[in-house]
Amino acid sequence: KIAFFFMDTVQEKYDLVKESTDRFHKEGKRMEAALQNEMQKAQARYKELTSKDHTYSTQADMQKDQAELQQLGQKIQDMRSSSQDQLDQMQARMLQDITAKIQNFLEDYNKRAGYDYIFSIQTGGQIWVGNKGLDITADVVSGLNQRHHASEAAAK
Repeated sequence: KIAFFFMDTVQEKYDLVKESTDRFHKEGKRMEAALQNEMQKAQARYKELTSKDHTYSTQADMQKDQAELQQLGQKIQDMRSSSQDQLDQMQARMLQDITAKIQNFLEDYNKRAGYDYIFSIQTGGQIWVGNKGLDITADVVSGLNQRHHASEAAAK
């Protein structure tokens, strides 16, 4: 006994995916805004340092200014790298969480349904559907959303 579901539809209609994607985008925007803020500060300081009249500056003063300019550049680069690392980790955790919830749901669902195989199909994938009567996508999406909303309600 075999069944399948369309993963594309689950990704579109599973509320946890939508909510997680929204959180991910909001966090990305927040990090980008913080980075832009720091870049504006760094640019202002850069302008200040490069517009200095070094006519009466000592070699040590000029080296100090040059070192500060390099530090500003490194700080921005580090922030950009750190932000990307944080977003990558957040996305990986998000995908692991969603995958685990789908797998747990399918295990429970299959205890009642008794399928030998449940395939996840994606548009353009390697498995072609012959019998549309084996499609359990609506059950999967509905069950996942019911579980998600029940766990949200329990958390409140």
